[in-house]
Order: sequence, then C-alpha cells, then structure tokens
Amino acid sequence: MNQHSVHDSLTLPIKSSIQSYMEELHRQFATLFAGEIASYIPELTRADPAWFGIALVTVDGHVYQVGDSLQSFTIQSVSKAITYGLALEDQGVKPGSPVIDEAGVLGQVTRVYPLSSEVTLLIDRDHTIPVLNTRTGARSVVYGDPSQHGGTLELRFMAGNADVQQGDILSTSGVDGVYPPGIPVARVEKVERRADSAFARINCQPLANTLGAKHVMLLDPFSVQIPLPAVIESISNAPKKGAKK
Repeated sequence: MNQHSVHDSLTLPIKSSIQSYMEELHRQFATLFAGEIASYIPELTRADPAWFGIALVTVDGHVYQVGDSLQSFTIQSVSKAITYGLALEDQGVKPGSPVIDEAGVLGQVTRVYPLSSEVTLLIDRDHTIPVLNTRTGARSVVYGDPSQHGGTLELRFMAGNADVQQGDILSTSGVDGVYPPGIPVARVEKVERRADSAFARINCQPLANTLGAKHVMLLDPFSVQIPLPAVIESISNAPKKGAKK
C-alpha cells in the first residue's frame, strides 16, 4: 500500500450506525410498489411512485438522509404534525414557567427545546424564591442548597430574634412576578440562633418531591397572569399628542 492510499484510508469518515441502519431500511423497502397514488388529490398524481427517501434530524441539528430525501413533494396531511409542533412552540412550554407537583413548588423552566424542556429545581444553588411564613405573615427569601441531604433550602437574612419556628410552612409570596402567591414551598426543619451572628441559620425542607416527581404541572409566570390595570391600559391606548385622529 503506497503512502497516498494509506493517507486516504485514514481520512475516510466513519459511517454512523444510524446512517447504516437507514441505508439498510432503504434497501429493504425500496422495491415495494404496492398501492396506488391518490388520484383524488391532483398534486399527488404528479408524484413519481418510485420516489423513496428517509431523513432524520436529531435534536442537536444533525441530519441523516438516504434515497430521494431531497426531492420536493406535497406533504398534505403530514403538515398537521408540523403545525402541531409550531403550536407547541408558540403556546406550549415557555421559559420562566413555574413547575409544581401535588405538594408544592418544584422549580422553574429555564430552557426549552423542540422535544423537551429543562427545569431548574428550587434546591439549585442559583435559585431563589420569595416566600411568606403562613403562620406569621413575615416575608423573606429561600435559597437553594443542593449540598445537604439530597437538596434543601435556606431561609437567609432573618434576624436572630425573628419569630420562626420548626414546622412553619413557607409559601410563595408572589412578589417576584414568577410564582403565584400561596403555593407551598417548604417546611422549616431547623432554627439555629447564634450569639456571634445577627442572623439565625434556618434550614428548610422542600415540600415537593425533588428526587423523582412523576407528574408535574406548568403554570404561566405570575406577571403574565396579572391583568393590566384599567388606568394603565387606558393610558397606553390613549392617542399620542399630535397624532392624527
């Protein structure tokens, strides 16, 4: 084998197992010509029944194709699936949507893909939720802490003499414009009051099943649910100064 042929053999692309499987499917079914073209649809009567192509696009945008996959043709009812996908993209899962289960807040949608979405759990280090102590009405903020016991929450910046007790239930306050008010978030598990600190150390346990929720519900962000006040709406709809009537 000369040097040129060795170089060529080393630079040949490795065929994907997906591509090989699609080529095998194409060889297996390309000779099937059973059935007839639908004559009641004029556009379909112009199609060549010998056309046969397979194409697959992965979620990361890689395209596998074989046969007549680049041949233009009328898609007819296949467009329903495409329309459904566009409808989901427009009206389906939205970034920022709160995610809850039957017990309380799970987290928030942070990324949306064509076939899946990514949720940041409330126990994530970068996640915060404004909360309300349902016993006292005091407002505060809980911070995610994934490092302890499979993920907990910490109620920070509460004064050492603040009225917080073990067993207190914290719910969303709604002031962040994301989570609607009144959704259960956590239960106070431990309160440490230290003489060397002006703040108490308060650990909380999420009420939602952060380790394996089977069914969840997505909500619109609270800011989207709040109707625009009539006075603001009337101002925004008022004709601008100097505008033609």
